[in-house]
Amino acid sequence: MKLKLIPILFVLLSCNNNTSNSSNSDVESYEEEKNNVENYENNSPVSFLKLNYSTHKNLIGEIVINGEIENTAKVATYKDIEVQVDFYSKTNTLLSSQTETIYEYIEASKTSSFKFKLDCPTDTERVNCSIVNAKESQ
Repeated sequence: MKLKLIPILFVLLSCNNNTSNSSNSDVESYEEEKNNVENYENNSPVSFLKLNYSTHKNLIGEIVINGEIENTAKVATYKDIEVQVDFYSKTNTLLSSQTETIYEYIEASKTSSFKFKLDCPTDTERVNCSIVNAKESQ
């Protein structure tokens, strides 16, 4: 009976259950991949920001822009988003442009609302907005 237990005991002891090294390796691999994704997202923030907005003129002739910016990045947080506002005539002639900055942090997969009230050039018929820049959050 003792002779039969020795081989089984030997097999059990020789099996190296290395779960802690595997777990550490998985965590390191995950962190490395997360850093790679974050670097990619930080190098092209405009690609990960979506702008939705509506415009109207108020009673004193200002253009009111209500909007939301959605951060579609998986890891990166952005701040100081620059929105270019273009004013066009009824013949689609660009009358004026200006850049407004939204001084907010927008975390990954989150949305932030904004509102601008701007003086517009005479003969403005249409307004177009686009995100032109953003900074990575440190």
